[in-house]
Amino acid sequence: MSLGFLEYLLRRADCSEEAMLDGDELAAWPEAEVQQLVDLGLLAEAPLAAAVVCDGCEEECLEAVEWATHPTTGERSAFILCRDRDDIGRVAVPLSRLRRYTVDLPGLAQVLADALDTRSEPRELVAGRLWRLGSREAKQRRVDLFLARGMTWRDAGELFGACGAIAECSCPLLLVPHDLPAEPQVPPGARAQSLARLLSLADGQLELDTDELFAGLGPRPRVHVADLVPVSVPEGATWAQVHMEFMTDDHVRIVVGSTVENRSFKELGFRNRRKALPEPDGLWVLLVMLAKSGGHLDAKTAFRQNPEGWDATRRRVADLRKRIRAIFPGVEGDPFLPFAKDRGYQTRFVLSYPQRRL
Repeated sequence: MSLGFLEYLLRRADCSEEAMLDGDELAAWPEAEVQQLVDLGLLAEAPLAAAVVCDGCEEECLEAVEWATHPTTGERSAFILCRDRDDIGRVAVPLSRLRRYTVDLPGLAQVLADALDTRSEPRELVAGRLWRLGSREAKQRRVDLFLARGMTWRDAGELFGACGAIAECSCPLLLVPHDLPAEPQVPPGARAQSLARLLSLADGQLELDTDELFAGLGPRPRVHVADLVPVSVPEGATWAQVHMEFMTDDHVRIVVGSTVENRSFKELGFRNRRKALPEPDGLWVLLVMLAKSGGHLDAKTAFRQNPEGWDATRRRVADLRKRIRAIFPGVEGDPFLPFAKDRGYQTRFVLSYPQRRL
């Protein structure tokens, strides 16, 4: 099996049309090699073709396939009946020309999950486009892995950018079958890698170059904030137990079980380092806005708060997510609920800004 055929399959998987391979396409490779990819889970057999290009003459007409049954053996044979020329008539069609296969994307997702040892069953998030493969440790980071099809298609930026399962990950890595997307099509904070550069076939088995896959992945980024003092929380604390109540625009009261602390924006790492005098940064402004709406942020509010648009807001929420995690390192999971178009963003922790009487 040549790498060229494997790469061809991956390129077809990224086609906008159905990733269907017909018998004429597969004729360039031995049937045993096609079967090998079926056995590996990359190709799935589809129903026989109902029409093929007639090879009875140079016209190459697409004709419907008809079937005849041998009166003695009962064996069925396929043929095309040319009705345009008297000198051609019936043209036999070998069964190999009618066999069709689709690139088995769920099968590819399973192969990748196994190769990456995610110890998770792949989960389809967007029909035919996105699968979550699970996560694994790499370079002292927890990497969340996805198989993403069609990241160069016209709808890719909106489709993948609005996916809460990607947005909620601190280090998402998207594996695309073949075509690498342009930067605007990659969700904020995510990276994309082409499987055409990572997959190879050796001794009948697919091999994934994990060294190359994680080569561009740096160590866990430090939270570039000044004076951040993490909050110590009781063991096993959850985000639902975290309460942050604004006392003033510059101070919050934090309650997590028996832990009660009053902190300023500076102590929580929200100081704007570009300013000489202590002043909160843009993420603190976003946190105040979230608090005034009970931890909720919808698209309409986001546009009013950030004229750069929804994409810029998503990046800011991703940065805020990292900041909150740095403040509460003892709390596992995502401090935000998965993003939903009809709901927007919602904190898992209790965030409030009480109305006070004058």
